[in-house]
Amino acid sequence: MKPYEKLNELKSQLNKVIDRPTQVRILSEYLLNHMGANSIGKSKSSGEVFAEYESLLKENPDIPDVPKNTFFVSLSKISNEQGTKINCPGRKQGYYLEPLVQKLEQLEQLEETRKQEVFEKENEISDVIKPYQERDIYPVLKEWLFEKDFDRVADTSSLKSNGKWGNPDLVGLKIEDVYGRPEIEVTTIEVKLTDDDWEKWIFEAVAHTRFANRSYFAFLYPENIINKLDSTDIRLYAEHFGIGILVIGLNAQEYLNIKERKPANISADKLRIVEYHQAPYIQTHIKFRKKFLGALDILDLNKLYKFGEELN
Repeated sequence: MKPYEKLNELKSQLNKVIDRPTQVRILSEYLLNHMGANSIGKSKSSGEVFAEYESLLKENPDIPDVPKNTFFVSLSKISNEQGTKINCPGRKQGYYLEPLVQKLEQLEQLEETRKQEVFEKENEISDVIKPYQERDIYPVLKEWLFEKDFDRVADTSSLKSNGKWGNPDLVGLKIEDVYGRPEIEVTTIEVKLTDDDWEKWIFEAVAHTRFANRSYFAFLYPENIINKLDSTDIRLYAEHFGIGILVIGLNAQEYLNIKERKPANISADKLRIVEYHQAPYIQTHIKFRKKFLGALDILDLNKLYKFGEELN
């Protein structure tokens, strides 16, 4: 029997999730790779995959114990999803790891690495003062969320597990216990340095309304001419698509420095947040909401109450 490899890595992945479909996806991708099912000609039936799973479970009783029917149903559904390497070309044709999906995933990872390298190169400045970045705005927005009575606030800008336009920059949670059961209100904020191309980037905030009860689009703008935004359609977009707008006002010269990518040293007390348009409350779809909370790894109650930061 071929020995199981990288078991610690597998168990580490499984320890981070509690929902059955994700557990089955992780297990099945591991098992299909172990069985050499890396092309359509080497596909394995659901029975073969489950039999291999039982062998793995027998040797490693600390991995999740998934019932047979649950395993079969989850595997069938997962094979049709975009976020997995597992593919099934049709009924009774078995499961395998699709090389094209794996290649596309590798290309996406290379692109993310390239973007990070470009970002780091742009910021390799010997001077202490560097060009202002989006993340420099996060502290003042976190403070704003706490002022709005949010219980937990987190920077989620590095989150990648919720797909394209599914990873907001900031998340605020209001948690209320009702009959011993937590009710959660989720607010997200998508941050941009300026209003440049807002007609495009505002839809990142719009996309978050599928899982957030309130979603905001935030950007810097000269404090003395915020009224000029009234001549644009940004409020109409916000009203139509059900999101909020946060305008972070600052000194005109500092704003020009940011636009020109010049070094800037702007303290939080120089920024003033204007809730230009309040985000309406939206009742989200339970499946989108559960997926997002799972991506944040807070489906477990203990993790929920430790999420991000609380007001000191």
